[in-house]
Amino acid sequence: MKLAGSGNSIRIPLTAIASVGGKDLIYKCVQGYATATPVRIVRIVGQQAIIEAGVQSGDEYVTVGVEKISDKSAIRATNSNL
Repeated sequence: MKLAGSGNSIRIPLTAIASVGGKDLIYKCVQGYATATPVRIVRIVGQQAIIEAGVQSGDEYVTVGVEKISDKSAIRATNSNL
C-alpha cells in the first residue's frame, strides 16, 4: 500500500507492523526489495496504528506477510482495492 497522512502522523494497518528485537518496524518496498524501517507508534485506533518518524506519505509498504520476510527480501508489489 501507499502511505497517506497529514502532518507528522500516518495511519497504517496493524498487520503491516513487525516487532523485531523489541523494536517496531515496517517493510518499505524499495526497488523490489523489502527495506526494514523502524517506526514509532504514538497511538492505536481500532486496527490501525498512528506512527511518526521513518515514513513519508507516498511510500509503499508491505501490509500482509511481514512475519515471513526480512530486510532485503525480494518482494513484488500488487495493487489493492482497499
